[in-house]
Amino acid sequence: MVFFWKSGGQFDNWALEALAGELKPEMEIHALCKVSIPGLKGAKEQTSETMRGRNPMFNHEFFFDNVTHEELDTKIVIITACHAGGGIKGKDIVIGEASVPLRDIREMNTKKEIKFIEEIKALVPKKLGKIYTSSIIEKDSKRLTINLKKVDALPKCGLIGAPDVCVKITLTQGAKTQTKSSRIIKNTCCAVYNEAVMFLCGTSKNELAQTTIVISVHDAQRTCTGDDTIGCAYLGIGAVDKSEIDQWKGCTDHLGKEYKGNHTLKAPQTAPPVHVAEANEDGAADEDED
Repeated sequence: MVFFWKSGGQFDNWALEALAGELKPEMEIHALCKVSIPGLKGAKEQTSETMRGRNPMFNHEFFFDNVTHEELDTKIVIITACHAGGGIKGKDIVIGEASVPLRDIREMNTKKEIKFIEEIKALVPKKLGKIYTSSIIEKDSKRLTINLKKVDALPKCGLIGAPDVCVKITLTQGAKTQTKSSRIIKNTCCAVYNEAVMFLCGTSKNELAQTTIVISVHDAQRTCTGDDTIGCAYLGIGAVDKSEIDQWKGCTDHLGKEYKGNHTLKAPQTAPPVHVAEANEDGAADEDED
């Protein structure tokens, strides 16, 4: 990526590459790059396309006339990478976006050509879906059972489309951490499980007060390590929403009784790190499934 501010007020940008990133190996994109400077008088969004491929290279100049010194301090360049015409009715699918405040480029006022690299970041959907569970703690058996009902209203993820859904549950109590997975349900935004996931754990009041449970929903289609999480819900330590707090309080106050909870998934970047095990294949039951 190159930015060059000329004395005549022209601004150009070229060379964007490696848009395929960590997509599935067989996937190609018809890359479309859109460049704009919002709020710049008379400046329209400009585009450039390439042929299909995994690592498209743009060698295209975008000119924005009459950019003043003052506007270098206030304007932002937005670069949007898309898959051209890949959506419903030929609508472009957004792969990701980068925004560059011109004031952050200190050399801009030198009127010299400036080269730098900016990461194209995927857009995070506003709504990540909901997960429906119930849980019960059996004191004598020292067992926690989380009944995974369903996950719904999941977002489609750009080029990949509807996710291959897998739910992973991590229980941490003291120094011990356990992670178990559901089966994978493919190509859906509403995955119905009706699975029981069981953990052996301490059931004293003190032990339950020091318990952390992370329920994370994953898209098994994504191949980028650590970046397959759609969203998370929490029980025990880390619970935020009223539904999460109420479900865990009911279980710990009334051992042996099942409590239900419907939880809105939260963005994974706000969650604590979760170590997850490999998921089972579609249709394969978890070893602890009832």
